[in-house]
Amino acid sequence: MEKIINYLSPSQKKIIGYILLALSCATWLLMPFIGLFNLSTGHSAILLTTLIVLGEVCFVLSIVFLGKEVWQKIKYFFVLWWNKIRNFNKH
Repeated sequence: MEKIINYLSPSQKKIIGYILLALSCATWLLMPFIGLFNLSTGHSAILLTTLIVLGEVCFVLSIVFLGKEVWQKIKYFFVLWWNKIRNFNKH
């Protein structure tokens, strides 16, 4: 994997990374709507598990392609969001 990443140009890494990040977000946004599909319980469970694994793999790979700086930005965003929720609940 490292050989592939080093072979790509920085702009190619960013494009692939953002595509993977978007795919990860799409899988997580699709999960609440699985219950609306006319699927059996077993098929829903398989689909949900597949989406969870696919979303997490895409997210980790996107961080690999985008680098530490993007990971720091994502963490900072969620820390701000969590602090806002925590402070809202105190009042």
